[in-house]
Amino acid sequence: MFGSKSNIQVVSRIFLLISAVLFVVALFVRLIFASWDEASLFYFIGSLVCLVLSVALDFKAYQALFRLRFTRKSIHASRPLVISAFALIALNYAVTYFPMKVDLSEELLTTLTPFSKRVAKSFNDTVNVNYFYIPDSESREMEINIRTAIQTYQDENTHIHFNKYNVLNHPEMAEKYGLRSQEAGLVMEYKDRSERFYKTDENSITQTLLRLSKGRQTVYFSVGHGERSLSEKAAAGLTSLKKEVERLFYDTQEINLNNEMLPDSAAALVVMAPEKDLTEKAQEKILEYFHKGGRLLIAYDPLSNNGDERLLKSAGVTITKGVVHLDENALAASGSHLVSGVVKDPKNPLLEGLGTDSVVIFYVTGAIEIAKDAPTIVTPLIVSPETSILRAGFTKNDKQLGKGSYNLIVHVKDANMGKGQMFIAADGDLFSNQFIYQHLNPTLMFNLFNSITNNEDVISATPPVTSKSRDFLVTEIQYKMYIGLFILPLPVLLFFMGGFVWLRRRWL
Repeated sequence: MFGSKSNIQVVSRIFLLISAVLFVVALFVRLIFASWDEASLFYFIGSLVCLVLSVALDFKAYQALFRLRFTRKSIHASRPLVISAFALIALNYAVTYFPMKVDLSEELLTTLTPFSKRVAKSFNDTVNVNYFYIPDSESREMEINIRTAIQTYQDENTHIHFNKYNVLNHPEMAEKYGLRSQEAGLVMEYKDRSERFYKTDENSITQTLLRLSKGRQTVYFSVGHGERSLSEKAAAGLTSLKKEVERLFYDTQEINLNNEMLPDSAAALVVMAPEKDLTEKAQEKILEYFHKGGRLLIAYDPLSNNGDERLLKSAGVTITKGVVHLDENALAASGSHLVSGVVKDPKNPLLEGLGTDSVVIFYVTGAIEIAKDAPTIVTPLIVSPETSILRAGFTKNDKQLGKGSYNLIVHVKDANMGKGQMFIAADGDLFSNQFIYQHLNPTLMFNLFNSITNNEDVISATPPVTSKSRDFLVTEIQYKMYIGLFILPLPVLLFFMGGFVWLRRRWL
């Protein structure tokens, strides 16, 4: 088949060209997927096989190649090729170590705010962004979204690194950061500090970086008025809530507001189902903290007096004692008096993860009424069904106080340009050991605590996207394809083609 010497040489050169092309493809695939997977290894091994075949078919020619003597004329002819090679190396170095980007979206959606840039640049040591994942059909897309979000911060500071860990292969790493068995998660680590975060928007990432720079913060739990205890392991205790708050990388500490001052550095204050009315002194400190921009969660016991008039009036609400039941039959049949709470507005970010038809299970509850002249901005979050009946007791013969929909959890915001926020719940059992893990309570609990321990108002929101906008958001893979297409394959291919032409002229 390859009878003549010239035919053998042609076939040898064809294998050499195929080897070069496969080598470029292997590097390109390796660049995109950042690992030597089956595809990149296939192309790389194929390149080596073709190179071996090329050498085997025309070994003497390759042997003669290394004996070539360079003349002044040959050096002059190869000068453009050498300059192109050095230019290619310099360009790759510049793109790698001095990255540049251009935001082509009308609202600058991929550009950090000046505040976020300052926060990102403030770190002089390594910040690790650890992504723990479980391999499935969505993990790859999730990784791309996370990498794309983190890349904007890496552009500002090369000390920010992204790492991914398969939870199944690294259970010890997941356990180190408090993740449950086979639980995915995002954790930032800086020196000896760790912070978990759940969203990849600019506000969430920047707030996590801020908390890392400040160190671990403390959520304080009020005591002294018969509140639920963090150390109580019984059904009414809060040991599970304490565990969940600490999984958010916060410390927990009890405080008696009657004789202790709440530190300004407190991440939040929780008053969980006091059996006694709060003292005037305690109410004064709570309101002072609220108006200074503090975050609070106050849950009442529906069977207590609920005489915290000053606090509730300042919040713009009142609480009616009683039990909410769906109907007469449910009242007669229910031994545990469970109450279903319906999500008021599933699009509210505070209720993310709770669908339109989802419910939260309460034990015994009262009703929160919003004052018409409330000095605050009060938003209902969880309400009872419209067929509910509010009662003062537990038996079928109790006096009916009213029918309709009642507020079970509300969000109170300072209306006087303050950043203070509080959540008021009509029943503290929702957060007890007995009910914290029932139904959708874990999601609700996380949303509330994640909100009260984060200052969402620090960063101004990105302007809404209009229908006329034409966004140009490039994912990591698209970025590598766009850049890699011009930086790696085409120049290398041209390099090999130029080398092949030069060798053909000098060698054949």
